Amino acid sequence: LDSATFNEVYTVNVSLSCPINTFVGDFDATSWWLGNSTHTVVEGAAANTIQINDFWSDNATAPNFILSYNDAYVVTFAPQNTGYFVAQYNGYIWARMSTDATQVSSFNPCTRTMKVYVNYYIPNVGSYGNKEEVFTGI
Repeated sequence: LDSATFNEVYTVNVSLSCPINTFVGDFDATSWWLGNSTHTVVEGAAANTIQINDFWSDNATAPNFILSYNDAYVVTFAPQNTGYFVAQYNGYIWARMSTDATQVSSFNPCTRTMKVYVNYYIPNVGSYGNKEEVFTGI
């Protein structure tokens, strides 16, 4: 093999991947809903879900904000009652996914950051518009 030549250049593609258990924990939130506060994010009961504990009003039947995610960590969620009653409109404020298709909710389990775009509304009354909720791991 003295006369053999070999290509000694290699290409290595690396993609950082972190499991969901590196993401969960305490977060600082810059939130339209609650202002600046701290919340705990835990793995949800169902597969590919997380929940933000005690995010909604104390009056909410289910005070935890439940989110689903896919393999790319894109976040979706079903409409949820915040538990906040507005007497003027005789209705509760609900939260649903942003109505703007360009606002895609997602998180990064490695950097422990998450943005969730929420449309807050009162059924049959109107919307408070799309709001950005930002969570940064601490």
